[in-house]
This record gives sequence, structure tokens and C-alpha cells, in this order.
Amino acid sequence: MAHATYLLFLLAWALPILGLQWLVGWRKLWVWRRRWPWAVLLVGSYLTLADSLAIAQHIWFFQPTLILGLTLGNVPLEEALFYFLTAAMIAQGYILLLPSSAMPSCSPPGPPSS
Repeated sequence: MAHATYLLFLLAWALPILGLQWLVGWRKLWVWRRRWPWAVLLVGSYLTLADSLAIAQHIWFFQPTLILGLTLGNVPLEEALFYFLTAAMIAQGYILLLPSSAMPSCSPPGPPSS
């Protein structure tokens, strides 16, 4: 159980926010589903790469008894998940704050009308 400490705290911190965002604004998030995941992927990947460099330079480390031991390169899985979940909360929060007039078109553009 101790090895899952970071993961459990991470999920307890992030899942209620993500769940609330989907509960309140699932329609808007669904309409934007082809766009916001790219922002999450880009930001999460960038932050995980930056963290990898910090770990490699011994700027910080993670207590082995509190993490699962699975890694992406030298970054603990929980730490990478932290960055991707944080990016998701921010991207989804941004989408939810957009005015309805900013909604993307759900149907493909048709021929111009004269």
C-alpha cells in the first residue's frame, strides 16, 4: 500500500476536479473533444521532459517507498500522470470558460450559399 501513496493522493486530488468539470460541462467538453486533448498531450509531454532533465541533474528525487516504481525514462509514472492530469484540468477549465459563441462547428462546412 505504501508504494501507491503518491498515486492515491494524486487521484484523490485530480479526479474530483475532472469529474466535476465533466459533470457540469460534458456537452461543451464533448464538442471540443478533438481539440483540447492535443493541448493536454503537448503540455504534459513538455513538463514530463523538463522533469526528466531535473531528475537527471539531481535537482529532486522521489522517495522509492511512496511510488509504484514504474517509470517513463527516469520519471516516475505518478509524476508524469500529475503533469497530464494538471494539463487536463487547465485545458478543460479553459474550454468551460469559453463563451458559447466560440463553440466549434459540429458539422462539416457545406457549399457557400448565394
